[in-house]
Amino acid sequence: MHEEIKKAQPEIQALLDKMGLVLFDMKSHRMGKQWIFTVFIDHPSRSISILDCEHVSRALSNLLDEKNFFQGSYQLEVSSPGAERILKGPQDFLRFAGHLVKAKLKSPWENRSVIIGVLVKYEEQISKLTIREAETQKDAIISSTDISEIRLRLEV
Repeated sequence: MHEEIKKAQPEIQALLDKMGLVLFDMKSHRMGKQWIFTVFIDHPSRSISILDCEHVSRALSNLLDEKNFFQGSYQLEVSSPGAERILKGPQDFLRFAGHLVKAKLKSPWENRSVIIGVLVKYEEQISKLTIREAETQKDAIISSTDISEIRLRLEV
């Protein structure tokens, strides 16, 4: 299934481009004898709605069936990246400045391997993020290469 996904990716991306959406990620896994193929979609400036997922699901189902990318049966799922989505790089860092994040670090900052705080800014030219740590209100300035995972975090 992984090879089929790679072959389908350019056509999926082209379809989403026409719809004004972004391909965030694609995943597949087996459930019993059937493959589950999940496509995560995003929009550059707003949240993804259920209606977006429905429209993409219909269009994508037609495309995949027409092009016959997958051998055998599969189930297609279309989803948003979610409220606590992973931030994948500079575009996400810039887009979500001002939001609460949880960053897992490759090496500790002030004896912490996880920082929860507000993503204050991202300096693209030097690939550094500033996160204002929630508990102490200190600014952690961290290279993007020192972060193993960073995701949005819901405020409670």
